[in-house]
Amino acid sequence: LGDLLEALPGRECVLGGVEHCCAGDEGTVSRFRRSSRDGEELVEVTCARTGKVGVVALSSWMEAFRFVRRQTLQVGDLIRPLPGIDLVEGGIELYRPGDDGIITCFYKEAGTGEERVEVTWLRTGRKSDESAAWMRWFRLLPRNRSSQLHVS
Repeated sequence: LGDLLEALPGRECVLGGVEHCCAGDEGTVSRFRRSSRDGEELVEVTCARTGKVGVVALSSWMEAFRFVRRQTLQVGDLIRPLPGIDLVEGGIELYRPGDDGIITCFYKEAGTGEERVEVTWLRTGRKSDESAAWMRWFRLLPRNRSSQLHVS
């Protein structure tokens, strides 16, 4: 999970008439699952440009995508919400698509034990608590870019 892929030339994913990704788009591996129809192993890739999820057979993903790099979140990394992802709590906007947030810490949620991550949003200065399974909602920005920013 989290690996960055790029759709190969001539490839596109259109489901129900809606474009999910096309050649050159980058996407993050967001989930592995089995087909409910025949049990085939599938990989879900969340497109950074559209925020949509495309599905491809695990056995043939390399016919549609090329591997770009492994991605794991670390404190100090920058993330950006995908199209259609925003957060407003109590009438206060924390982030919206296009905003950048910096990972400030990781923790386990009391009671559930769920892995969580705290993010400070640069535009609003607000903090949010997000699932450590970030791949469906955020794009991890390249580290060379995030290393130039600091939260005070």
